[in-house]
Amino acid sequence: MYTYFGRALSHTLAQFASYKSLDEIIKKTTARLESDLAVVRGMEPTDDNQHNPEFQTFGVQKDLYFNPGL
Repeated sequence: MYTYFGRALSHTLAQFASYKSLDEIIKKTTARLESDLAVVRGMEPTDDNQHNPEFQTFGVQKDLYFNPGL
């Protein structure tokens, strides 16, 4: 069993974790989640806002990367 968010996040991490910041990955995950839900449920991406994750950083001045060389 999987969740739509978990599937979208794992696909996004697999594609972009080596060179995108965590903030960009979350934004891409949200976009993928919206498109997946639109296909699965046959609805517009803005029809169901219950599945939109929120990402907030407090006191972080730099972008966070999985690859520390960036």
